[in-house]
Amino acid sequence: MKKFFLFFAITYASQADDGLKYLNLGKPHLILGNKVRVRSEASTTGKVITELSIGSEITPIEQTKVLHTQDGVEAPWYKVSLVNNGKNTQGYVWGNLIAKGHARGKDGLTFLYGIGRGVKSDPTWTNYSTQVRVAKDGKELARLEIKEGVSFMSGEEVALRDGKGFDGVENIFSIRFIQEYCGGKGNTIFVFWTGKKLVFAHSSIDGADAPVYAIEKQTFPGEKSGKKNHVYIVQEWGEHENPKATKFEKFWLKWTGDKLEKVP
Repeated sequence: MKKFFLFFAITYASQADDGLKYLNLGKPHLILGNKVRVRSEASTTGKVITELSIGSEITPIEQTKVLHTQDGVEAPWYKVSLVNNGKNTQGYVWGNLIAKGHARGKDGLTFLYGIGRGVKSDPTWTNYSTQVRVAKDGKELARLEIKEGVSFMSGEEVALRDGKGFDGVENIFSIRFIQEYCGGKGNTIFVFWTGKKLVFAHSSIDGADAPVYAIEKQTFPGEKSGKKNHVYIVQEWGEHENPKATKFEKFWLKWTGDKLEKVP
């Protein structure tokens, strides 16, 4: 297992040097912000072609080599295609104004994930936050910034499930970070949607820095052995080269209507 993580450390660095694509080119993406400007060139001084509302669909077709930093987040500009006033149009949008992940819920709701901001803790390390937004018909209904996240130059997977089994929760939006190298962030954060607000509910401990690792499994209401208004957590810590060092912790988290609390 130690070799596995070292292998990914090498391949990830190699891909980054070769120009890793941080958005899936040629596939539809959604605009993350409000009144996002599409410009004639990859620059904040480029002529404004049009402005897009949150949740608008665009298709990134080219990741440029031009980087721009805002709120501590560095991201490339993207050449995008879109339909503007009934006509096919192309222009440029800064990367962090495009959702890195999204999921569509019932009643026309769209859940969007992006990088929040970056704050340097020292000259070589930046701490990033996560932003989650809910939109409908081009209007933002709620947003949440979580003081945990990754840079724009990372991978992630998002998922949406209903909140069945939790009183007052309509949906659960989750983001799994994918940094497949030693010490990379590989956990999942869970956000509850109550119909009125977003609540940061839980962050798992999953991750590895060879030879040590951490794994967490959750059981939600409705799943086998699940319990209403509760999440069952099983955490494991260990060392790949020393099985005797493995430790476990098992406990329940109870939904209070505002947050998940560990049950004594």
